[in-house]
Amino acid sequence: MTHPRAWATAAATAVATALIAGPASAPAGAKSSSSAGLRSFHGTVVSVSNSDRTLRLRRSASLTTTFRITSTTVFDGLSGISALTRGRAVEVKARLVGGRWVARKIEPATRSRDDHGSGGHGADDPAGHH
Repeated sequence: MTHPRAWATAAATAVATALIAGPASAPAGAKSSSSAGLRSFHGTVVSVSNSDRTLRLRRSASLTTTFRITSTTVFDGLSGISALTRGRAVEVKARLVGGRWVARKIEPATRSRDDHGSGGHGADDPAGHH
């Protein structure tokens, strides 16, 4: 049986080693917290509510998704929420928060990156596309 003093020394050594090493780094290839959990959606604007700060996006003939627009939503290549007109093709990068999609970035859709509303990282999206 191990002596209690030896056990205490081993435990103290393990704690000291952990404190010196610091927190573990993220695994190689892990996404940064700024892009973790983001999904890319392509579609056309169905409607925008300024009062509710929401955007409804038609992704296919039978699928419409609603996104919440916040003060941190970035409009890249768009002048703001007023540029989101019915029928406009856009790409929305969003994160699921509390069961709702929250738009992080909204930009005009480009024909070369269109994945026809699949809502994910389409095969036609360039490497590193978020």
